[in-house]
Amino acid sequence: MQVGIWGVTVILSFKFVLQFIIMIRIIELVDKSIRDIKLGKAAGTDGIETEHLRYARPRICMLSLLFDAMLIYGVVPSVFGLGIIVPLIKGHNLDPGLGAL
Repeated sequence: MQVGIWGVTVILSFKFVLQFIIMIRIIELVDKSIRDIKLGKAAGTDGIETEHLRYARPRICMLSLLFDAMLIYGVVPSVFGLGIIVPLIKGHNLDPGLGAL
């Protein structure tokens, strides 16, 4: 398939178009599921109530798009591998390896 954009021809492979359609369908399914959820239900073991899902619906749909793209293309953003290590200082009598800390 060829698409002309401002005089530039972009060739889209059938695989790319199919993957895009699948991602859109998944987002529509997630969006519909969240819209149809009944409010006022008790939270699950994770503490997330139905109201949390309902009001975070646009962000959840965007996260769904991100994770679907990661699964389809097999690429994870490099910033997902970054982290911050924060040492938790215990009392001196609990961990003798800390010494003078």
